[in-house]
Amino acid sequence: MRIELKIKGVRKVVDNFKKYGREGKRQVINITAANAKEIEAQAKRFAPVDTGKLQQSITAEKIKPLAWIIEALESYASFVEFGTVKMSARPYLYPAWKKQIRIYRRDLNKALERLGKKYSN
Repeated sequence: MRIELKIKGVRKVVDNFKKYGREGKRQVINITAANAKEIEAQAKRFAPVDTGKLQQSITAEKIKPLAWIIEALESYASFVEFGTVKMSARPYLYPAWKKQIRIYRRDLNKALERLGKKYSN
């Protein structure tokens, strides 16, 4: 199961890093990777456990320096996330994303502030 989610306003923040050259680019890439991996970890913690297969199938994969796919590969993953007519939803992927996205924005803004202070002198 793969859900594509875009983050409003992040592109503008990321563009602000360009003025800091390689160091800015490196920081954005590292922050993005750390947060993608944390979404994976959170989703694994939030996923209901029966056999553990669903948890084990959750992965974070880098497709571009600033683009990651976090998905659950188990065949029944979407049924658990969204529910069925016979089973209530037990979301794990979206709540993980929602929780971490605030932290991602905060991490980007803090890094931008640090770079601004570093290069303003």
